[in-house]
Amino acid sequence: MKTCVIYDETGEYGKRLLSGLIKKAQNQFNLMLFTGMEELEKYLKEGRPDLLLVSEDSMNDGISRLYRGNIIVLTEEPCVNEEMDFGDSACYGIYRYQSVERIFNEIVIKGGLKRNTRIKTLDIIGVYSPVYVEGKQSFILNLAKVLSEKYKTLYINLEEFSGLGELLPAENQYTLSDALYFYRQNGKMVADKIGQTINSVSGVDYIPPVMCAEDLSFVDSKELITFFEQLGNMFGYEMIVVDISTAVRQPWDMLDMCSTVYVPEKSDYISKEKLKSFETYYSSIGREYSFDRFEKIRLPEGENDMKPDFWEKCGYSGMCRYVRKMLEKDGDTGAGE
Repeated sequence: MKTCVIYDETGEYGKRLLSGLIKKAQNQFNLMLFTGMEELEKYLKEGRPDLLLVSEDSMNDGISRLYRGNIIVLTEEPCVNEEMDFGDSACYGIYRYQSVERIFNEIVIKGGLKRNTRIKTLDIIGVYSPVYVEGKQSFILNLAKVLSEKYKTLYINLEEFSGLGELLPAENQYTLSDALYFYRQNGKMVADKIGQTINSVSGVDYIPPVMCAEDLSFVDSKELITFFEQLGNMFGYEMIVVDISTAVRQPWDMLDMCSTVYVPEKSDYISKEKLKSFETYYSSIGREYSFDRFEKIRLPEGENDMKPDFWEKCGYSGMCRYVRKMLEKDGDTGAGE
């Protein structure tokens, strides 16, 4: 596991930064804090961290003589992707007085600290787009079906009004609302209760979508991510295919945890502008590191085969053939390793 060392001679700023970064890192890499030069010097003689995070004053005091590796300088003035020179050391500067999330994102990108793209052995495959694209629903159900042929896969729809009540019936009258309620109760029989919400059709496991739109508006992405992790642990799912909608509050954390996010797009002017606005906003909140997991796709026209007999025909549909070819091109699943 990689290591990031923070050196802050004042102590207070470093402690606050360390606390915030630990919460964000979630054991993705080690974090250490030093407030004395003597202790830091001793450590650098014995070990070599992957990244050193220091103040401008520390660099001026000659810290670059002790460490010739990857250094990020916490600057007093705002800077954007600024490369800084201190003797023989090439460093990047980032502004110290910004949110912990932005600092975390910056050091992950510039410091080469690998982010987790998987939750243990579970892959979350997301489908999300700020644009309405005909055929999206058919695409994601076919995606779940094809993946289910090789992996233990669960489909979850996060739309407030899915329209899938007939195609994905709640056989035990339980829906995603009930599954989340059972999860929050965390009782002795939680696995059995959640298990009662899982149904199967044509080889695809699913939890029926919510019946009440408000049940999604009170859930945030972080809770959903831990819920998905528990589903993987309890029932051995290898893939969870998620239709991520605007009904989810602050879906950015969920998009970050997806190993792949398929983004259906269209060629008309407004659709392009909507996608451009989304990408601009996503970059502005410091999450451009996720773009390499986003895969824009152009769905085949005339393949929106969403009818009551969908499951009888989907294995032979043009959309199913499209999904199979796409996954073959992506290396079987399109999922990150």
